[in-house]
Amino acid sequence: MSWRALHAIGLGAVVFYLSSPTIAKADDQQLVEDYLKARGALGAVVRPIADD
Repeated sequence: MSWRALHAIGLGAVVFYLSSPTIAKADDQQLVEDYLKARGALGAVVRPIADD
């Protein structure tokens, strides 16, 4: 394999690794909103918790 291909694969892996937590947070937030809606909590605001 050429160095260019290896660098492209490595870059793709890094981008995937960094985007995975963001996707998980969005999914978690949607799950909470769906749960609250199913329980009749209309108008509830779900704010994400920021890690410092």
